[in-house]
Amino acid sequence: MKKRLPKSIRKFIRREKARLRFGVKTKEEYQRGVSALYARFKKAAPASTKA
Repeated sequence: MKKRLPKSIRKFIRREKARLRFGVKTKEEYQRGVSALYARFKKAAPASTKA
């Protein structure tokens, strides 16, 4: 089961994606930026240990 990120992080990601859309020249740069953004939070997310 996938766990949703907290609302504050989802908001941050949404704003960063918007900043990337307007700040980069090519679609490839945008895609790399978004991938890096999600990778940053995927590593930082604590593992859920529900039994």
